[in-house]
Amino acid sequence: DHPEVIAILWFAIPSESGDEVLLGHINRGCLRANGRYLRWNNGVSVEAINNIANVTTMMHWVVEPIPAREGMPPLPAPTVLHLPAAMLLNVAMRLIQYVWPNDDVDGPLIDHGEFFFFGRSVFRLRNELAMRLGAIMDVSDLVMCLRTGVARLTPLLVNLPRNQETLVIVVVIAGTPAHAELRYPDVHAE
Repeated sequence: DHPEVIAILWFAIPSESGDEVLLGHINRGCLRANGRYLRWNNGVSVEAINNIANVTTMMHWVVEPIPAREGMPPLPAPTVLHLPAAMLLNVAMRLIQYVWPNDDVDGPLIDHGEFFFFGRSVFRLRNELAMRLGAIMDVSDLVMCLRTGVARLTPLLVNLPRNQETLVIVVVIAGTPAHAELRYPDVHAE
């Protein structure tokens, strides 16, 4: 639903067996698991496929529903980032834009702003947002969300990607109606 965000434009292609899918990207590549031959290279990559002969079993994926869990899971542990070292190591710096519904009847309906953020730590990002918003509540009551699908909010629970694309965050506060609508995946469910 967001053609301006190329990183998330994937589509499912049924495999020959019908039990798995290939995850195709709009740039004519498929998601491929790594690690079969080089055990140290155990991530994923996008591999271009010119014809069906290029498809390997390392490109087959199973799609399973993930049930919701009660409450927000803990965020990944904070990462330490020393600014001069980060600049030397070319750590990703990205523009963060945020919107925050304001409950103050005398103020604007929505507060918004932007800032540059170094690194990938979602834990550090939440603390930075709380500081910039002057949040008087417990920082753990602040939930960062991304807009997906048709106006649906999805909580940001993992560290940021390695790219430098601008990230637009909708801030939701625990105990609000918007917070009650959020769903969290239970990735450890059986």
